[in-house]
Amino acid sequence: MEKVAKAGPIVLLREQTTEGAVLNFIVLSGGRVLQVFSLRERHLIGHRSAIELLSEFVEDLKEKEGV
Repeated sequence: MEKVAKAGPIVLLREQTTEGAVLNFIVLSGGRVLQVFSLRERHLIGHRSAIELLSEFVEDLKEKEGV
């Protein structure tokens, strides 16, 4: 399963690998890739505060968007 969304200068790419889920943050400038940051499922396992922070951020966005 692969999903892609653009948010300003960043493309978000979610994919499933044999090692688990990955969310890539691809930073663009003028159509060129400047940097890629990968957040892997395993990076978050055992880090409850990071998961909660991400969840709060998304919930705040949903409220502002009326979702």
